[in-house]
Amino acid sequence: MAKSRPVIPPFPSNIDRRDFGNWLSGFVDGEGCFVLGWSKDAKNPGRAWSGFARFEILMRGDDRSILEEIQSFFSCGLIHIHKPVRTRPLGHPGARLIFSRTPELIELIIPHFERCPLRAKKARDFAIWREAVQLLHRVATRPEKVYRAGRVVTWSDKDKADFDVLFLAIKDGRVFDAAPVPVPPPRPSNGQGRLFE
Repeated sequence: MAKSRPVIPPFPSNIDRRDFGNWLSGFVDGEGCFVLGWSKDAKNPGRAWSGFARFEILMRGDDRSILEEIQSFFSCGLIHIHKPVRTRPLGHPGARLIFSRTPELIELIIPHFERCPLRAKKARDFAIWREAVQLLHRVATRPEKVYRAGRVVTWSDKDKADFDVLFLAIKDGRVFDAAPVPVPPPRPSNGQGRLFE
């Protein structure tokens, strides 16, 4: 039996949606993540691998209220609470807001970031991720079915290759740009640790 999704309260009427949407895009530039990956159905080992996409925001557990506000803004998504990590001395519970249903990504998440664009490096991630979500949508809504070895195959070899290119592109884009930062020359001092002005 599938779990029922929680009821999401309506977005507060005292908050301007346009202002909140612009704030949200800036917030996601720092705290959001556009995820692509491959998964296999554990219940059906004979089934082929398929791609997945999700958009998520991870914060400390005591910031859960802002995740709930973002969830109500989109009227979808699930919040998961994570226990603190014991290996970190100051580990705190975490909260993660996840959007993973392809129709919600297509109809709500992508249009939001097209209306209120990202400004930092996440803009590049979003552009790649959007292509992958559109590919997932095409695969999921494809009317024709292909049969191989007595089972339905929804992902063609071209679909897999295209998704893999996007998966690797978003992964490679997350490598830290370690270009050297120019360091200003030291200012002269009088020999007693005081700087000449």
